Amino acid sequence: MKKFLIILIAFLGISYSANAQTGECRVQNGNGATVLVSVEGWEADGTVYLSINSDCDDFVNVQFVLKYRGNNSEGIPTSVPLRNSWIFDSQILATTAKPNRTETITKKIVLDRVIATLTSVEEVEVIGARCE
Repeated sequence: MKKFLIILIAFLGISYSANAQTGECRVQNGNGATVLVSVEGWEADGTVYLSINSDCDDFVNVQFVLKYRGNNSEGIPTSVPLRNSWIFDSQILATTAKPNRTETITKKIVLDRVIATLTSVEEVEVIGARCE
């Protein structure tokens, strides 16, 4: 029974984090078209691998906010509990989604002394001038 509960908790955790790592933007005047930005993976140095999926007939410039956690230069986690939630660092990055295409791109999060190594990307929020 313990193994079943552990597997169930792990599955729910993976499902939650996978859903949090995809952001969507419905394109204005795009006849229902969307742009999806999904995190495919990351490296400790801040390199993030993303999948950009657009079903829009036009090029769409999108910005996206990556919320992430990491360790400082001493290896201590930088997340701080506050009112039963966690504070993450974040950065705004940008790309152009090509018409009716899915492609993989690589972006780099600029790390500093507060976060010296990236340990996880927790959430993606897609924003932009053409996002509704």
